[in-house]
Amino acid sequence: PVNESVPYGLRVGTDCQTLEPDAGELRTMLYMLKGIVEDRPFGEIAKELNAAGNTTRTGGEWNQTTVFHMLPRLIEVAPGIFNSDDWRATKPHLQL
Repeated sequence: PVNESVPYGLRVGTDCQTLEPDAGELRTMLYMLKGIVEDRPFGEIAKELNAAGNTTRTGGEWNQTTVFHMLPRLIEVAPGIFNSDDWRATKPHLQL
């Protein structure tokens, strides 16, 4: 059997056969994406996540490295988040 972790933003479903969204983790990823789009430093994003009471999946505090290590997962889910109602409601006002 292959042992691999459940991707951040998902959890094992109640049927123990499928994955389903984890609302708390999805909110954390939405906040990270918003900060990245606003070109904020990873350390600042981490401090604000911690101040809001968000912890990593293992219960630790966020730091610039743990936020950086989320980039591959954020890239993977960004298209779906950018098309969500949550993103439309909270997206930053970008001036290009």
